[in-house]
Amino acid sequence: MASPEHEGLVMQLIYAFIIPNSGIHVNPPIDIALKSFHYDPSNVRTKIAPLDPEPPPGDVNLNPHARVIVEVAVTEYLDFLNRKCEKWLLQLYIRSVFRIKIYDKLKGTNNRTMKAKLWTRQILAPAESTPSTLASWDFGTLQFNSNQPTGCTGAGLPNYTVTIPVSDVFWDPPIVAGVLNLLGYTAGISNTVVANNFVIDLYLLQQIVLLKQ
Repeated sequence: MASPEHEGLVMQLIYAFIIPNSGIHVNPPIDIALKSFHYDPSNVRTKIAPLDPEPPPGDVNLNPHARVIVEVAVTEYLDFLNRKCEKWLLQLYIRSVFRIKIYDKLKGTNNRTMKAKLWTRQILAPAESTPSTLASWDFGTLQFNSNQPTGCTGAGLPNYTVTIPVSDVFWDPPIVAGVLNLLGYTAGISNTVVANNFVIDLYLLQQIVLLKQ
């Protein structure tokens, strides 16, 4: 069973991702699923991630494959969580992976360390690096492995705001002879979508954790 902190974060993240749907509830342009099964990219048929490489991939029920993945962890170790996120990126159809790790409350206080990381394909990665660029945030009340406060002290702070392009969700290049044709391709966005970016305010997530702990 998920902890109150985990459930609170998931609900807030769902809200952030449905805002561009502009209130459309039946067959919305942006669909959100919780823990839907996808196949492992190493072809071992484990139901966690996508089957690779045959396009277009789907989930185990052949629904369109997820383009944006969000992982939230309270009890999972950070190394395991990062490996899991990087494994998702073996599937080209996944455009962004966002993960949040919440650490245990500091003994005798309400302070808590919280870290976020975003892997994205929006900018080309350096040669011989992982398949995407990434950004990270230390957004709890205390910095990681420190008793010093973070700068995440209010809503709307640019340095603690995560943006993910809505166009990531609609990335669906043509397939020619079984191969993705990316030449000149730009993802289009449904005309019913009302925002260009998903916006995640990390201060709001921080406050949810503090209220739920």
